[in-house]
Amino acid sequence: MTKDNTGNFYLNLPEEYVDVNAKNIFNQPGTSNRFPYSEGFNLVKSGNYNKDGLK
Repeated sequence: MTKDNTGNFYLNLPEEYVDVNAKNIFNQPGTSNRFPYSEGFNLVKSGNYNKDGLK
């Protein structure tokens, strides 16, 4: 994950992840959560995510 100069974060993942129903799961920094408590967001090619999910 990289962050640009305007504060946006980017994930660069292999394109085949889109074809296998992969999910993105974001954690909250500073917590000790080791396992996800939600299903995650569907991974889409060139997708944008906000705090509530896919834009």
